[in-house]
Amino acid sequence: MAHIPFGYRIEMGKAVPDKEQVEKLKAFLEGYLDGLSIEKARCMADIKLSASSLSDYMRSGIYAGTDYYPPIVAPGTRERIVAEMEKRTFTGTSIFAPPVPIRTEFRLKQATPDGSAAEKAAARYAAIEAVEKNTSKEKKGER
Repeated sequence: MAHIPFGYRIEMGKAVPDKEQVEKLKAFLEGYLDGLSIEKARCMADIKLSASSLSDYMRSGIYAGTDYYPPIVAPGTRERIVAEMEKRTFTGTSIFAPPVPIRTEFRLKQATPDGSAAEKAAARYAAIEAVEKNTSKEKKGER
């Protein structure tokens, strides 16, 4: 790592937990696991590190201990953190219809006639609209 992770300091060439930072880190993790966002838990624990940096550290498992960094959190905490992060991550469910694979079919049709920009745009729009109609019919089981 190019820098020392939050919660540690270097003493005589070895990484050791920084007691003040460890207390802040534990307050942060407790808040996050209790349902606060990373940003809110970070502010509550008075940690000046960015939310994205904290997220990276949480995912990396450094706080559970490595060959160089001693563990700061209890065993199993990393797994709880990763499970919580995955639970909060966008799952792909949406109220919107899935995207239509227009570009592939559009390229195959090569609907670019000679003419003005307006004529080309109208032809492209018509081709896209036709693909969308065919795709929606296929999803409904029609032909």
